[in-house]
Amino acid sequence: MKKLAITTAVLASLAASSAFAEVTVDIYGDRTTNKDFANADKATQGVVIGYSPIENLDFDAEVTTDKDLDLGVAYKFELGSNFYLKPQMGYVIESEDGYKASTGKFANLDPIKNRYDQLHLNIPNSNVMKAGLETGANFGEFFTSVRYRIEMDTSKNKLTATGPKSAGKVVSDDLVSETSRIGRTDLLIGYHFDAVTLTAKAIHKTQLNKDIRKINDALNGFDKFADTTPLDVDKLGTSNSSWTSEVKATLTSYSGVAPYVQYAHNHDSKDNQIKLGAKFSF
Repeated sequence: MKKLAITTAVLASLAASSAFAEVTVDIYGDRTTNKDFANADKATQGVVIGYSPIENLDFDAEVTTDKDLDLGVAYKFELGSNFYLKPQMGYVIESEDGYKASTGKFANLDPIKNRYDQLHLNIPNSNVMKAGLETGANFGEFFTSVRYRIEMDTSKNKLTATGPKSAGKVVSDDLVSETSRIGRTDLLIGYHFDAVTLTAKAIHKTQLNKDIRKINDALNGFDKFADTTPLDVDKLGTSNSSWTSEVKATLTSYSGVAPYVQYAHNHDSKDNQIKLGAKFSF
């Protein structure tokens, strides 16, 4: 909350310095459920503050209950009256704890099972750098956009294998020690009706680092995790590729405030998310 207060004060002072500035505040809450994994259920609240000092230049800062601060900047280049191009940059300062797990069962993972008797996973708390490019078009009330973004961790994920003691020492080797790089593609279509705007979005994420893909493949072969903390499927993320679909309805009949409801479904993890919020413009 201290970081949110500082961010709000900075954006407010910047807004006051420009007669053309626009400030938006998006307040929301969401709940994620999964019928197969009870410990995947969670609720999140967040605030997104946006600031546009000049036309087409946007800054935003998001604070949620499961990450400290998400900063972003984007600039829209108008390409005629119907098309645009928007480069984007972002940085996420994470506050979540890392994740560690170990197992002594290797299923059919050859030749690992013949050389070691333990595998240890360490996914540290990591900040994330983001860089993307969005292009879009609008034709009357219909609009569409596509964005591709790279999301790269600043800390390394590690998969370490240890073996029986040899000459009084435990054999220990880092099988993989790499940073995660996610490639994310967003495809959106929408339509403005008289009092409501409807949008549908398809999101695809894929792991670009081939060594991290090896970690995920190895994790999918584990028979069972043995750790002091319960398995957290959100932090684990063993899939190298995933699809999510979203639908959103935004009420536009009120001046200065736009309430909305959004539903999202992850087709790989089977997570379902309901999000309720309202965006205020000043």
